[in-house]
Amino acid sequence: AFTRNLADVVRLRARTAEYMISRKKPDVFMVHFQATDVLQHALWQIMDPESPAYDPSLRTFIFQTFYKTLDEQIARIHALFHQEPPSDAMTVVLSDHGFEIHRKRINVGNWLVREGLMKTLAPVRHPLYLKGISEKLRLAAWASLLLPAKLSGRIRAAMYPRYAPVDWSRSRLFSTGYCNEGFIYYLFEDTKQREAVYQHVTKSLLAIRDPQTGTPVLDKIYRKEEIYRGPALALMPDLILIPRPGYSVTGACQYEEGLFHRVRERTDFHLGKHHRDGIFVLTGKAITHQPGLEASILDVAPTLLYYLQIPVPDSLEGTSLVPLFSDEFQRETRLVKQAEQEPEQAPAIKEIYSEEDQKMIEKRLTDLGYL
Repeated sequence: AFTRNLADVVRLRARTAEYMISRKKPDVFMVHFQATDVLQHALWQIMDPESPAYDPSLRTFIFQTFYKTLDEQIARIHALFHQEPPSDAMTVVLSDHGFEIHRKRINVGNWLVREGLMKTLAPVRHPLYLKGISEKLRLAAWASLLLPAKLSGRIRAAMYPRYAPVDWSRSRLFSTGYCNEGFIYYLFEDTKQREAVYQHVTKSLLAIRDPQTGTPVLDKIYRKEEIYRGPALALMPDLILIPRPGYSVTGACQYEEGLFHRVRERTDFHLGKHHRDGIFVLTGKAITHQPGLEASILDVAPTLLYYLQIPVPDSLEGTSLVPLFSDEFQRETRLVKQAEQEPEQAPAIKEIYSEEDQKMIEKRLTDLGYL
């Protein structure tokens, strides 16, 4: 039912796209199929031959039920768009990541607490939990069966808080991340102390090995200046943790867990995790086959701007993939760069939520054990 339901979601989104194309007659149109991400998180271990849970018959069923539907709906949208002039429109099929098997989570938040770099508050548990009544009556289990998901989730979070609240006044670092990269923020300003902490954190984290395999679990740790630039640099995480294949980083400190959490069927939804390599497919009269040509997700925007004959800002990262286009198209279409001066400071952040919205969000985060 899960796979069929996701296929229905794809059909519904494709019908919506067809309606928009037919009514609006756009020059440029984009449709996003999120269902691929949901399915691959949940069922990747079934589809991956390297997984112990690999099932070739179920893999075939998934491909016939879901991916065939996805291909058919993309073909319908492609055909409809090409019915309208210009008939030489270019179609792009793009993903911002791929997938791989998810074996273990690295609880960096727990490591920071162990090192004394992040402090947490004492857990706040519901009185019924403290008296042991909830365990004896299995209240959380009954709530999951009898109550709506949101309400039962709040009850479970109150009975069994999963994440330790951060004591901001005593913490020097704070980490975030879930199911992929990890991010660490400095909570102090002293430059010399930051360098000393950076050296300690990077040396220690990069030395961590999987106790079962003996292999390192982190591939690299970047300073934010190595990745980001621009007026909003100060808002970016100070350290970016890149895990090795099969591992992900969890930033929050989790009760009753150590440094590692093994990803298991039936208890974890993210059985597959993001891989940095995705797909970038272009088709159209102006496109030529270029075997061996490598591209980055950063190249997507400048390439599309070149095709649309819109000047490419020189502040835009990435490269226009001009060699993908035919000689005729290149003769007729000149790559135009546009000088663009970056603002000296980040734009002011507008208030997105009202005071009432803020209170509601804080209450929900508190119910879930985050605050």
